[in-house]
Amino acid sequence: MHLIHLRRHRLAALAVAAATATLIAVVLAMLHPWSADAANSAESTVEAADHRQAAAVRMDAAANPWAVNGVSPASLQAAGWDCLDVVHAVHCAGPGVFESVGSGTAETFTVLVFETRDPASDGAPFLGTEFNVRADLFKGQPCPTDPPSRQYTYLGPGGLDIGLDYWACHRFDSPL
Repeated sequence: MHLIHLRRHRLAALAVAAATATLIAVVLAMLHPWSADAANSAESTVEAADHRQAAAVRMDAAANPWAVNGVSPASLQAAGWDCLDVVHAVHCAGPGVFESVGSGTAETFTVLVFETRDPASDGAPFLGTEFNVRADLFKGQPCPTDPPSRQYTYLGPGGLDIGLDYWACHRFDSPL
């Protein structure tokens, strides 16, 4: 009986450690400074972004580390992130990301998306991540994680028309 309890605690501790490590890795990857004058060429930047996207797709198939750790728009804002209601849900990005997107200097960026219209929500369900690439770097690649079209969504004129010259790949079943 005592051995069973030890195994349960060990498994629970391993699950929490794995979820925490995954969350830290994703947050650190999202906070990586992207700049227009980076040493990489546009092609290598898109290629690297594609590799990050593939890794995130694999991570999305695993346990949801945000739900496990109680991450919400409110907790992210308390940690210095920015959360905005955009089109159908709240999108949260690390400090400074939205400013670099607005200025067009962000080559790629990822946001966490929550099923709520309230950026101060403390209990909104986590929908998934959204990977975005600047239009001049987008090469027409498919978005295998965004049913039903499996295509990126253009955020500028002729697309969603939200004033951003970026293409978005939702890593969840988006209504767009």
